[in-house]
Amino acid sequence: LKGMLAGCFATEDCPIWADSSTQTECVALEKALGGAEALAALTGSRAYERFTGQQIARMACRAPDIWAVTERVSLVSSFVSSLLCGD
Repeated sequence: LKGMLAGCFATEDCPIWADSSTQTECVALEKALGGAEALAALTGSRAYERFTGQQIARMACRAPDIWAVTERVSLVSSFVSSLLCGD
């Protein structure tokens, strides 16, 4: 499987769910939407570092060359089942 997937991904270095490196992106998102409470009222949650949106924003800003060749984003929790189903 590893050999079959070689070269299929824009990057081999991806964060896991416990990653907390996106504090800057969290602050920016909360600020853009009027604060943590406003974000929570709109989405049901404040900006947590491990959430997907902040991870995507971080990749887009800090590695634009990688982001430019990214066709889709898959969560680890659904990637293998999607792979096995052919999606």
